[in-house]
Amino acid sequence: MTLQYMCTLSPYPAQAMTVQLTWNAPASAVVGQTTATATATVTASVGSTVTWALGLVGAATVEGSVEAPGTVDAPEGKIGAAVRLTVPRTDVPASGPMIIPAAGTAPGQVFRQPGHATISVGSGLAMHLTPADADSNPTAAGEVDLSCTLEPGQNTVMSSLEITSAAAAIPTADTSTSPAVGRTGTVTSGSPSSPASSTAPSPEVSGAEYPTVTDPTATKSNSDGPESAFRPVGRNTVVWGLAGAGILAAAVTGGVWWLVRRRRAEGR
Repeated sequence: MTLQYMCTLSPYPAQAMTVQLTWNAPASAVVGQTTATATATVTASVGSTVTWALGLVGAATVEGSVEAPGTVDAPEGKIGAAVRLTVPRTDVPASGPMIIPAAGTAPGQVFRQPGHATISVGSGLAMHLTPADADSNPTAAGEVDLSCTLEPGQNTVMSSLEITSAAAAIPTADTSTSPAVGRTGTVTSGSPSSPASSTAPSPEVSGAEYPTVTDPTATKSNSDGPESAFRPVGRNTVVWGLAGAGILAAAVTGGVWWLVRRRRAEGR
């Protein structure tokens, strides 16, 4: 963004200054958590009077700092946010406007309420420049201070961010899938070729082993392979087994009854 200022350098008249500002700040924040730091890069172009004044004191270079106040308009209210920029050693031109670069980092902020927030530059800034001669020795003028005021009618919003509550920032589990997703297990349900294997218990428990119920009366067949001799006992097998046991019991009871009648008839 580009901003226009008017700067005073006593005892000289006010000088116009154009500032190119690049602001790199996070676009989101979480309540109660410190945001990431924001970086600012500034290129200021000051009028020729400043260049002339620096040359008058024998300055070949300048370096120093810039104090740039700002404001964060958050749901909880206005929060002051000043940024201190560093001006590296910069050559002073022989005449004409002077370009002064600066860069700095703004500390993180902690917000207490969720909502929308904006970050704006302040109404003024202060530049503190230390001129030095060609041998890098400070000049007799000492530190030069410029007080700059933002020209009215400009958009001062540098960036905005959304503040979410801590609960909203925690990802929720996906309940649209089966609880068995992501689990592994081994299920044994008889011979792989047996139809009964399709009715095996669901492998929802990791590492579960289900034993095979086999028919102890089954005989082993060499043609079916070593594993095909044992088949799972189904419900029909159990029913027929119980029926057969009932018929056998009835036959034994009838035989005993007939033998008792016969012995009575023979007088035994």
